[in-house]
Amino acid sequence: MRYKVAVCLLLAIILSVFSIVPKIEAVDENNALTLLGATINPELGALRFGARYTSSRLLEDSSVVSMGILICPMDSLNNELAFMPDGNLESGIENLRAQGISNYLGKKGFSSYSYIDYYVTKSGITIDSVDTVFAVRAYLGYMLSGELYYTYSETITRSYKTVFEKSFPGEKIRVGEAADDYMKGIWISQYDMNALYVNNGVQREKSSYIALVRKMLQNIKHDGFNTVFLHMRPFGDSMYESQFFPVSLYVKGSSGTSISYDPIKIYIEEAKYAGISVHAWINPLRLQTVTEMNSVSDKYLTKQWYNAKNDRIVEVEGRLYLNPAYQEVIGLICNGAAEILDKYDVDGIHIDDYFYPTTSASFDSAAFAKSGYTSLSEFRENNINILVKSLYNTTHSTDKSAVFGVSPAGNLTYLRSTYFIDVAKWCSEDGFIDYILPQIYFGFLHGSCPFAETVDEWASLVTNPKVKYYVGLSGGNAFNAYNGVINAWAVTVEGKYEWINNKDVLKRSFEYIFESKWADGYCFFCYQYLYNPKTGEPTPNLAEEYSNFLPVVTSSTK
Repeated sequence: MRYKVAVCLLLAIILSVFSIVPKIEAVDENNALTLLGATINPELGALRFGARYTSSRLLEDSSVVSMGILICPMDSLNNELAFMPDGNLESGIENLRAQGISNYLGKKGFSSYSYIDYYVTKSGITIDSVDTVFAVRAYLGYMLSGELYYTYSETITRSYKTVFEKSFPGEKIRVGEAADDYMKGIWISQYDMNALYVNNGVQREKSSYIALVRKMLQNIKHDGFNTVFLHMRPFGDSMYESQFFPVSLYVKGSSGTSISYDPIKIYIEEAKYAGISVHAWINPLRLQTVTEMNSVSDKYLTKQWYNAKNDRIVEVEGRLYLNPAYQEVIGLICNGAAEILDKYDVDGIHIDDYFYPTTSASFDSAAFAKSGYTSLSEFRENNINILVKSLYNTTHSTDKSAVFGVSPAGNLTYLRSTYFIDVAKWCSEDGFIDYILPQIYFGFLHGSCPFAETVDEWASLVTNPKVKYYVGLSGGNAFNAYNGVINAWAVTVEGKYEWINNKDVLKRSFEYIFESKWADGYCFFCYQYLYNPKTGEPTPNLAEEYSNFLPVVTSSTK
């Protein structure tokens, strides 16, 4: 009981201190913030008490127009308010909230008047706990290209987005989600991030990492992207300390060891601050090489299966893969996805085209023999369907606001015969995916998969109105063409030399996507084709293609 009394007393002090909103006449932003007692945390990129305001934390070409602390009606917070529901306290909060909204609606400029409107919340623990803390959550309003946006401190959750929308209907808000529904994505692979994660064979110093992440996100924002697909599990490893998978060598420089700070948490915080959505990208079946697996700790289930030689893990040309014929394998994959959703404020789970690595019957012969299936293809298709459906269900049961999608290879001819996946089923029925993002990495003169025809062919598969269709593009062919490398898989002579002879293939690809009435967006592979990840400087290989397509991308109304 004494804890409740102490907590309520603390809250009363907080409310009394900030019950008077100061009027500030003709002072600069630093002084205004000092008088208000709230500034921007330069490390987190968010507002808090007791830190100094740093204008460098703002997005390029943006300016501060408002800032404050939010509070809202009790019923809007879904029981997240950190006080007992006594009338006096509720009344005081409502008065402060009304004052803040009144100031907001007055549209007064930052230099003439700055207001505070409070959110008082608890930090994830019941009020009976001694560890219960009251926290004030802050936001910053900024103007960019004539539009007003808001960004929150890193402790703001999605529930607050709903509250804000109720309080300020019609206003634009950036809480890690795109300002519109049109996907403008970019894949950020482990190879893009390795130079940021690691320096001289060990985890990079934290401040250096933050600086490099900010530069990357600045470039991404500049190029019009609103969504990042961040690689978090490429080879049965993890870019954070996971219960289920060892720490990746791409993060630490060596596999399985602990890390000094969480690079994923930082990346997401910085991305949210920049108004960029983050989806967690995992490869569900692909694991380490045999050599790498030998160094993995026996505490991980993958290593235990490897040691047991029980065909839950199968070797294909020196690389290990999970066998999706077993429910415990699918369970491990889903547990890993749920862990990410529980641990981080990501907006979705994303998998790409690494399904069955071989057509050889030896891969899963034992499981197939016990399955009752007479067709190996049907058996494998069913296994992948179960995997995809399970990941879909895990995503939505763990975070109702998150989405799940798949990025398969773009050549439809080989998907069922080579990868054993039925994309038509996923795109037409409920319960498999929220979006499909085929990798249509082809030129217009490709002999078997010309870009325009392939985009349209995929669009015809998406008959479920609940499933969105995004087009995957790649800078790889243009990047290689800079060095005179032909596209050997393009079949025709014209197709093989298309990227060498033309420097507007990506421009025309974007134009075709924007003109399509079917496409809901696009995603580009990958960052290092556009920029050097370590320096943040543009790559010369894509300079001409980039200069041609960027105006199309940034001027598009979609």
